[in-house]
Amino acid sequence: MDNNKIKILIADDSPTVVEMIRFILEEKGYSTVVASDGVEAINSVYKEKPDLILLDILMPKMNGYQVCRLLKGNKDTAYIPVIMLAASEQKSDEFWGIATGADEFFTKDLAMTQLAGTIEKILKLKPYLDKQAPAHPFQKKEISSEEILSRVNILLDKKLFESTVINEISKIASATYNYEETAKSILVLLSRIVHFEIGALLIEEVGEKKISILLNAEVNESVIKKIRKKMIEKINNDKPQEHRELTSFKIKIFNKEYQIAKATKNLKAFFNIALRARGGVIGILSLASSKESSFSKENLETLNVMADQISMVINNVCLYQKINHLSITDELTDLYNYRYFQDMLKREFERAQRYDLNLSLIMIDIDHFKTVNDTYGHQQGDIILRELGVKFKKEVRESLDTPVRYGGEEFAFILPSTDKKGAFFVAERIRQKIAEYKFPGRGKSLKITISLGVASYPEKGIGQFSDLVKKADEALYRSKEEGRNKVSVYENKK
Repeated sequence: MDNNKIKILIADDSPTVVEMIRFILEEKGYSTVVASDGVEAINSVYKEKPDLILLDILMPKMNGYQVCRLLKGNKDTAYIPVIMLAASEQKSDEFWGIATGADEFFTKDLAMTQLAGTIEKILKLKPYLDKQAPAHPFQKKEISSEEILSRVNILLDKKLFESTVINEISKIASATYNYEETAKSILVLLSRIVHFEIGALLIEEVGEKKISILLNAEVNESVIKKIRKKMIEKINNDKPQEHRELTSFKIKIFNKEYQIAKATKNLKAFFNIALRARGGVIGILSLASSKESSFSKENLETLNVMADQISMVINNVCLYQKINHLSITDELTDLYNYRYFQDMLKREFERAQRYDLNLSLIMIDIDHFKTVNDTYGHQQGDIILRELGVKFKKEVRESLDTPVRYGGEEFAFILPSTDKKGAFFVAERIRQKIAEYKFPGRGKSLKITISLGVASYPEKGIGQFSDLVKKADEALYRSKEEGRNKVSVYENKK
């Protein structure tokens, strides 16, 4: 690199420091330009177009932080490297300097000879930095103090707006750890900033086998397909090596009272951005509008800033849900565990009592499971338990019934709003399907059977949720005593 072609701007109000730095740089063959205050520094950038800027923090008219933020906030000058100069080593100075966009931070009380080495290190990146320059760089010119002040005020307003928005998103983060409530709050906040009719968040919920699309409004299938298509395009453009069809979606609409205007049938403008955390994509934010002008350059800049914060919020919800899911889920079968069973049955029983509703419980035991373990080994036993977990999940009403691994080879189903007759039909259907199913085995498929017991509320002798468990257990053991592979129902005949 020919140092004679490199021009460095020294912005510092101390003549002594300026002369010292000029001596070091000119000895190395660099060309130098000097500015003694912040306003002059900005004008020098536009008049001289330097290759690198040395920027003092404490200067008259505008400090170094303000100058740096203004230059780095403008695409015409953002690519020019800035080394921030501080009078002493203060951690806060370094933090704020880097936060405002400086490429390096240098303390003046260090040996000045080290400054040349820092400059050389940055200038080695010059070919890369030059590529970041705009295709049509700014023309050399002088700008007035009033224009500079106006730009500073605009930049400050923009940063204040962004920090206010980020603060609002932070409030959402502390308010809820529920996916749907979080999505709703995020889209409501976005609607106050950007015009759109349809807002959606695509996420893979913990404990869900399907990808969920959380929508802010009731829309027809064609709109859902259009939104989904845009989301898939975003995912596959983002990581083409991991192309995914994503045909299986679970649609959740949290504002069914929202009336969609006719204009939304003809969506013209879309905004899709990947939400990133933990080194990967954790979701997609999608907005759609019937107005082509909805997503202006200014709006897109704001949305991109918000996307980083939204990613953190969604990631926090995801981590919370994962921890919560692990605490209430059996690891082997992915069914709810005994702890969750106790809490859920108690809540459902109290609800059934309060509102005079039906509630049924099915208890299940695998027939001769000890023999399976003794004959084929515990690994085979685990395969059967895992397969039962999958089968049982398919036999319940989603978001209503609760399948549980009660313990060992015992399972249970909590069936709200289900009477004795309905519960018997569910139990009999499950019994038949398990009896017919060929479980994968080591070398050959295996067949097993299950015994089931049913108890229902209201029923004489069942006054609390523990009675429901006791009576379902009694019915289960009657099934086992009468030959297994059977459903028995508790009935108080007194």
